[in-house]
Amino acid sequence: PPSRAVRRRQGCSLIVERATGVARGGPTSPTSSCPVSPVQVGPGGVASPASSPSALLVRSSHATEGTDLKDDSWMSASPHPAPVSNDHTQSAPVSTWRRSDGSATPRTPSSSNSPPPSRAVRRRQGCSLIVERATGVARGGPTSPTSSCPVSPVQVGPGGVRSPWGVRRSNGLVYHPGSPNADATVERVTGKARRFSLSLVEGRQRLLPLSQEDSVVEDATSFLNVEVPSARPQSFSDGCISGEPSSETMSEVFNCFLSADCVATTLRAFRELMTRCGEAGSEVELPYRRLLRLEGFPWRARSVWSLLEARARRPEYADAPLKHRHVVVVGAGPCGMRAALELALLGSEVLVVEKRSAALAFGRINRLHLWEWCKQDLLAWGAKVFDPPGGTFGGDNDFCHIGIGDLQLLLLKSALLLGVRLRFGWEARSVEQQVLLSRCGLRVPCDALLLATGASSPLCHQLGLKSVGVELRGKGSAIGVVANFVNSRDSSQMALRQFSWARQFNQPLFAKLRKATGADLENIVYYKGPSHHYIVFTPTKRCLFENGVILDSNVSSGLLHESNVDVVTLSLMVQEIATFFGLPTNLAEEQGVMIFDFSGVRRLESAATMASGVFACAVGDALLEPFWPEGLGIIRGFMSAMDAASAVVTALTGDAEEALAQTSQTYNVLKSVAAQTASHCLQKDIRRFGLSPQSRYISVRCGKDASTRGG
Repeated sequence: PPSRAVRRRQGCSLIVERATGVARGGPTSPTSSCPVSPVQVGPGGVASPASSPSALLVRSSHATEGTDLKDDSWMSASPHPAPVSNDHTQSAPVSTWRRSDGSATPRTPSSSNSPPPSRAVRRRQGCSLIVERATGVARGGPTSPTSSCPVSPVQVGPGGVRSPWGVRRSNGLVYHPGSPNADATVERVTGKARRFSLSLVEGRQRLLPLSQEDSVVEDATSFLNVEVPSARPQSFSDGCISGEPSSETMSEVFNCFLSADCVATTLRAFRELMTRCGEAGSEVELPYRRLLRLEGFPWRARSVWSLLEARARRPEYADAPLKHRHVVVVGAGPCGMRAALELALLGSEVLVVEKRSAALAFGRINRLHLWEWCKQDLLAWGAKVFDPPGGTFGGDNDFCHIGIGDLQLLLLKSALLLGVRLRFGWEARSVEQQVLLSRCGLRVPCDALLLATGASSPLCHQLGLKSVGVELRGKGSAIGVVANFVNSRDSSQMALRQFSWARQFNQPLFAKLRKATGADLENIVYYKGPSHHYIVFTPTKRCLFENGVILDSNVSSGLLHESNVDVVTLSLMVQEIATFFGLPTNLAEEQGVMIFDFSGVRRLESAATMASGVFACAVGDALLEPFWPEGLGIIRGFMSAMDAASAVVTALTGDAEEALAQTSQTYNVLKSVAAQTASHCLQKDIRRFGLSPQSRYISVRCGKDASTRGG
């Protein structure tokens, strides 16, 4: 119904539907905020539930109605009718609570298994939250009128929030709106990653955990340097595979490779290119140099060859110091792929393993702010030649950005041409005697290991790289919201201008926004991508609570857990803000809206370690989570990738202890790189940035490793 009133009675939540005059509610479980049997409301008071006089309530989303959970399941006596008062409260004595075994417990504050004598019920967009005043503990979650909570209740205590089963609470959620043919889902992206189906029951949010399927291991580059495969793609445009030879010319195949917008098409086109090279010789040769000997390529191929040759001829790569060495990169994100490029140029046999499928690993559509050096680095990797990102990349000097997936594809194409191998659905577990083991028992040789596994990596912890939390601002005081809208590419949308506003520089605009939408923002940024409009803003926690996005604003941890965020209300709020700024409001089917807490970050205590004779070094978010508003993720991530590659050279050609000391120096400087401190940390001439840390950092003085020769 369009409007509801929430009333409180001792131990009972009651939702009155003003449109129909029907109330649904009943006694609540000590560990669940879910109302049970519906009741009828009349002028004389509240009648008993139409069904049995008492109902069994369960706490767990994994249990079904009627499941006996012993002390965690409760049967409650129906309260006596009481008149409805004008202050929207009711009072009804309940003398005992009955367990499922029939025993009764007096309802007193001192009883450990009984609810406190008074509760406050809050509702935001269909979610009820019960705060137990006697113990200072809050429990709640999305509710359904006739069932128990579909997700586990949040437990809030003075020391923070914890799950009843000890699961680490998340601090980021992604809302996938879906389409007429695909259901809406909510994804927990931090802590223990999980995806939930989303449905609305009587206007209330309901989340149900989705089963997680194991990824299938896929050796995406098994065709490199092996016999010519018999199965060849017949057409790259439709992605069909057959045993017949491809009908495309060499120029058409290469153009398909350049403009491929997904991993599958990229790999199919590259496979065909390698097929036309014939069998590899006895001497290992980079794929792009094998292609150089062929004819029939388009003019853009010459640009690609020139860029790769210019890189490969730099002094630090000329002698291939890592030749015949096996280096594994765990994680195919932007920083992992960037590290793989450096390692390939250094002559090593590089394998990138990714636990997700190719579609998931390369499917992110958020856009990244790029510092000038990152822009120039990507231009040198062919950002204007490969599409995406395409010829318009870097055209706007005020707003230089790139989609995450587009960035990964750009780096992937260059990595393939340099001979990097990839395996998807391959989750690294541990290192034993210079061998990396996967969770499914697969083994790969490993002389050095680079960890690009993202924040709070279990593999980092398993190898002895401990992380610490750094609070940048007060808990929950820095919340970011991201939204992606479909770009229809019509004339009106193509004419939209990008912008970046901060409240301190335009207070009248933000005051008008708050009056129109109720959104109190600190800043907002709009980027226009080729397929999506991207906005990101930082609302205050108070306005999120007042607008019903956050259900309880007083929790000290787990503020953005799925049971404390109404994602549907969040999406409506985002669309109102987009309307205010004249932007489209059609949310993307995947990754439509995201909310995350960046008031604190995690970083490793040390960047590298020796594990079972293997030099292991972390890069990107696995090493150091960025402070989001300054766009530090890619600049620090790319720098860390080059630092790690330089340290690998030192470790495998010289002294491992010296390599560890080198990573300690570079890490200390990297932690200080920020918008306001860059001039004190980084060399002024970005054109001289190279693999050597001295070419990039002002205060680093590394030992005599192979990577210090020029930049």
